[in-house]
Amino acid sequence: MISLFLWKLLTHEDNEFGIIMSRILIIGGTGIIGKEMTNILLENGGHEIVNVCRGTGGTEIKGVKTLLADRTDLPDFEKTIRPEGTFDCVVDMICNHPAEARQAVELFHGKTSQYIFCSTAEVYDSRHMEIPAGEDQPVGGIHPKYDFALQKVLCEQVFDEACSSEFPVTVLRPSFTYCEGMPLFDLFGTGTGFIDRIRRGKKIIAHGDGTTLVSLTHRDDVAAAFVNAIGNTLAFEKKYNITGTEFLTWSRYYSILAWANGFQEPEFVCIPTRNLIEMDPERTFMLSVRYSHHKVFDNSAAIHDLGFRYNIDWMEGSARTVAWLEENKKIEDYREFPFYDALVDRWYKITGYDHL
Repeated sequence: MISLFLWKLLTHEDNEFGIIMSRILIIGGTGIIGKEMTNILLENGGHEIVNVCRGTGGTEIKGVKTLLADRTDLPDFEKTIRPEGTFDCVVDMICNHPAEARQAVELFHGKTSQYIFCSTAEVYDSRHMEIPAGEDQPVGGIHPKYDFALQKVLCEQVFDEACSSEFPVTVLRPSFTYCEGMPLFDLFGTGTGFIDRIRRGKKIIAHGDGTTLVSLTHRDDVAAAFVNAIGNTLAFEKKYNITGTEFLTWSRYYSILAWANGFQEPEFVCIPTRNLIEMDPERTFMLSVRYSHHKVFDNSAAIHDLGFRYNIDWMEGSARTVAWLEENKKIEDYREFPFYDALVDRWYKITGYDHL
């Protein structure tokens, strides 16, 4: 296939980050990151954008061709995609299983000049991970019930085997991505009840002593890096961390959110991680597989090759997100989650602390 991409490459017609595509397919183009990517590409102009989504609402974007297909329904997906012909770049935001990865290789090999796979920084083996973790760190070693991360590891293996100069794959690994319109990360997964606790001056549980490190990235910064990977020959056959460069302890994560939104400083109840998991193993599953280890990554490769910039720090990002949640009445009443105070009470009884 002699694509417009290759023609421009031969004639040296490109820009700083190589975004020289004419026809771009975004699978999951109305998702959290995909929609912002679409907006950036539309603002840049000069692209024919085709989005694939399930059609669950809010799918139509002016100036974009929308295809309705279920990514998990392999026959339906193939039936929808195959007639579309060739693309200069395919950006796959929602490939979550190796069967989908194998289908992508079969569908797009020879029909695209670049395939970008959205993986996750959760693929790293946290037990043996250097801090901050670079892309050369070992992957795998994941809890067998942590299906999302496990499946992404298997998908990467499929693309590693298929990747070549004829089918260049770029793997991007975001982590802890958030934005307005989403709940936020909490000790117990994602939700908004903890925000209500903070604004009402209720105690906040911090696992361990609250000093485990985490890094978050606003969706806008992640999407910009994805866009800069499109058509960027430096990114061919490479993998990149796309994560925040601001390393926060979990206690500071909560404290900055409070300061940014005019709430009082949280009062923390520090419970050793092992004890907390034993007290409520079901609700602390994400703590056991994701939050109990440091989650900070080396982004120097993305900064160099993709022009990745961490523009929205947690102070600004948490203020924007909480403001959206408040305006749209999306913050849950903390009293809807009585287990939280029950855990605090139980820990005080175990330790013999007196409290009000």
